[in-house]
Amino acid sequence: MIQFFRRIRQNLINQEKIGKYLLYAIGEILLVVVGILIALQINIYNEDRKTQKRINAHLSAIERNLIRDSVEIVDAYNLYNRLNRSNDYLWEFINGNLDKIDTTYLKESFIRSGNTPEFSKLKVAWNDLVSSGDVRHLNNEPLRLLLENYYEENFRSNLNIQQRIDYTLEYWDARGPHMNPYMVGNYLRDILAIDTTNIVPLSEFEVDWEGVRNDKHFNKSLVNVISQRIGSLDELNQNNEQLKTLLKEIRRELVE
Repeated sequence: MIQFFRRIRQNLINQEKIGKYLLYAIGEILLVVVGILIALQINIYNEDRKTQKRINAHLSAIERNLIRDSVEIVDAYNLYNRLNRSNDYLWEFINGNLDKIDTTYLKESFIRSGNTPEFSKLKVAWNDLVSSGDVRHLNNEPLRLLLENYYEENFRSNLNIQQRIDYTLEYWDARGPHMNPYMVGNYLRDILAIDTTNIVPLSEFEVDWEGVRNDKHFNKSLVNVISQRIGSLDELNQNNEQLKTLLKEIRRELVE
């Protein structure tokens, strides 16, 4: 091909057809430029395909993390329900509203009531997307914002976590004077099946229930735990709604 164009160029020069030669030269330059542009477009297209393939891999990994989160949220909801029942039972006992008292369940409620379910998002895939720098190639702006809102901790969330810790510690501190200090550890070993050979039944432990009823510090700590859990449940609901929207948008993006 090169020899062919070279012969044409040489013939035009030999025949002193300068005008035609110049037109030919311009045409040859344009042909080279067009060839370069085509090559660049092909290269850009191939790079875009590689980038999109990486983005899809990241999104698929995030989708799997979100599915795991959805399972954790269901578990958290179930635990919220159990803890709320324990709170209600203990509160009704303190206020003398129970006609019949299940002492074993009351002790279990006394132990459990200070706890709040922990929901921790699995961020491995999101962190990989950010650290790789590919997040800037995510052209779906609404999806990128949804991901940032879901994964990036905000002030309200951090405040809620700290409040949960403070109220839990406050409840444990208020509970302590009314019970045998070995009762909690014994109960945890029992439900977690740790060293069960020396487990003592809850019925063997005494609780100063009259002291519990009359302890204003304990009552206040229980109210704080209950009210804080309402806020935590609201945050869990928000996370659940964000998660559902994210899964829907990610699956739409992967299909397209």
